[in-house]
Amino acid sequence: MSKQRNMSDDDMKARASGQAMVPAASKKTEALSLLNGMESALGPVLPPGTSLARFKRVAANALIANPDLMTSCDRMSLARAIIRCGELGLDIGHGVAMVPFKGKVQLLIEYTGKIALAVRYGNVKHVADPSIVFSDEYETYHDEHGPHFKFRPSYPSPSQALAAGLVPIGVLVQIQMNDGSWRSTFVDTDRILRAQAASPKNAEKYDPKHPEWVPFWKKTAIHEAMKYLAKTPKFEDAIAADGVVVGATEAQDYRQLPHETDSGQDMGYVEEAAMVYEPGQDG
Repeated sequence: MSKQRNMSDDDMKARASGQAMVPAASKKTEALSLLNGMESALGPVLPPGTSLARFKRVAANALIANPDLMTSCDRMSLARAIIRCGELGLDIGHGVAMVPFKGKVQLLIEYTGKIALAVRYGNVKHVADPSIVFSDEYETYHDEHGPHFKFRPSYPSPSQALAAGLVPIGVLVQIQMNDGSWRSTFVDTDRILRAQAASPKNAEKYDPKHPEWVPFWKKTAIHEAMKYLAKTPKFEDAIAADGVVVGATEAQDYRQLPHETDSGQDMGYVEEAAMVYEPGQDG
């Protein structure tokens, strides 16, 4: 009696749509082949101290996890997006996400990525993990690690607070500056809802009933809190990559890298997702 292999969800979707099933080993080989061919472009742009081998390994895992990037996106757009992530020094899938967008690749910087960029390129020393707030009753205390807020009632996790019938009222962000001072910013629900309204595609993910609501609230809060910080040009340039669609062809208006490099390589350009255009349209 023959043994039947269990099909993955991707395999079943492929069979249902009539597409050929691609073994996981082939996906890995294709991802590694793409990244190995980019070594000469990636090496010079990675921030100091960033391991090329590790960056490639993490990037390969991200490509394998989202095969649509290799099957539905322009290959040059994909390559330039990977290089842009390398310039930023962010792990693909763990700091910055690459998602297909009309045949190209869109970059979405996660809140953990924004924290890393603020520390690397801004005037920030440390950003504490944002806290989802369910009550306006709290007490504060300070120690060698900075200020602390203890809310009442207190629950170990947002999911447990929701289960107890509490409603989130905002997010608290605490940022330590390079001079050692701390800044606390409370981002209320109204500002979170404005972000939800501005992102129809991800609107449902802001709903506390959605399993991914906490990262979306935290990312929005980090973004809001950083508006009130004195920013460096490098940080401004790096954070501008959030939400852009990476073009597949060269253009004269390509932005400067967020850190110095003498490689002399033109890595392409970045076009705004809200105003997609092709090179040459500006005159």
